[in-house]
Amino acid sequence: MKIKPQEQPVSDTAGGVRAARDTLRSLLEGISEATMLLNRELNVLYANTAARMLFTNVSISEGMAFGEFLQRAMPQTKVSDAITTLEAAAGDAISGACKAGDLFLKSGDRPLSLRYSGVECGCVCEGESMGVEVQNAPVLAVMLREEKGSNHLPRLETVLDSSSDGIFIVNRENHIVYFNLACERLTGWRREAAVMETWECANVLRCHTESGESMGSESLCPAKLFFRSDSIPEPHEMLITTNSGKEKWIETNYSPIRGEGGEVEFIVAIIRDIDERKQLEAQLVQNRNLASLGQLTSGIAHEIKNPLSIIMAGGAAP
Repeated sequence: MKIKPQEQPVSDTAGGVRAARDTLRSLLEGISEATMLLNRELNVLYANTAARMLFTNVSISEGMAFGEFLQRAMPQTKVSDAITTLEAAAGDAISGACKAGDLFLKSGDRPLSLRYSGVECGCVCEGESMGVEVQNAPVLAVMLREEKGSNHLPRLETVLDSSSDGIFIVNRENHIVYFNLACERLTGWRREAAVMETWECANVLRCHTESGESMGSESLCPAKLFFRSDSIPEPHEMLITTNSGKEKWIETNYSPIRGEGGEVEFIVAIIRDIDERKQLEAQLVQNRNLASLGQLTSGIAHEIKNPLSIIMAGGAAP
């Protein structure tokens, strides 16, 4: 549906676009397939969690040109024809005549299907006087899916989600780009909240030392040290604060994902719940201390008893 400038004030129309876009974002998070919203210029307005998890090799940001994203995601593929098709679809969507369509791309051994359709947000705008919000109205929804052959292995996300250990991946900005189900159970964070471009992993894990010092600093964060020195950190034991406010002990291990040039592009972190083990260790230390205290008390009592026995024996002699 088109809304012309004279039919509705700019502020009202802009507010309507914001509300419609927020609603669409909520709907996108309920879709299991990787899905993005694009504006009339084919810039990314929103990418759902499934999209960020499918394309961990690309840092998807709001306002990013979809053509740039597609070229980074499929570096061995010519994407110009696909972009030309999407530009025509965006034009049709603005005029209310967009039909759903499918594209197929392949980069190396990674085939990708792309399904696009027009978005009916209730306020597709005309003219340049409508403001930034209306100019950024979503006009296309694009769903991306990796195609599998009959002998294709299960998707990486399926394998990682079956792990009992928490597994997450951070990029060079220390932002979480993948967060498996075990991480959800350990931290209390939903993956769609954890996988956000503006959040460092320290904001999610809230990791700290036993004395309460945050481990998100440049000098203590294992991931930041990894990117800076390119040396694999030793396994760490640290405390985290879950989303519910509970402190929990975890053990962490890190491995690099390197680019074609050998540089570290991502870090895979594996976290394991060792809270019960730490409690047992603390109980064991306490038991040892009590045993040592008992031995010390027994020894003192023995040393006191011997002189008293001599004195009492001497006092009883005729």
